[in-house]
Amino acid sequence: MSVVPHARSQSVRLAQGPLQRQLGLADVSVHTPSGPVTVSCTNLDASDARTFVMGQMDRTHAARARELRDPDRSHPGQTDPLDTAHHR
Repeated sequence: MSVVPHARSQSVRLAQGPLQRQLGLADVSVHTPSGPVTVSCTNLDASDARTFVMGQMDRTHAARARELRDPDRSHPGQTDPLDTAHHR
């Protein structure tokens, strides 16, 4: 399992090849600044993947807004469970 703070997400990518499109599947990748963690999920239901991508963008925006309001929370080791994306 990889855990990435939402505020560290730089972008989210939804990809779908021709076969995946036929099968109604898609891949999702969450891009972060340089680091040892790469978060990606492959062959998800395309509708679920779209829902995840849109939700992740909202969660990233909200986490960054909270960091701007409370800069002390941006220190390492002070993560809120609501501010992290989990991948299994």
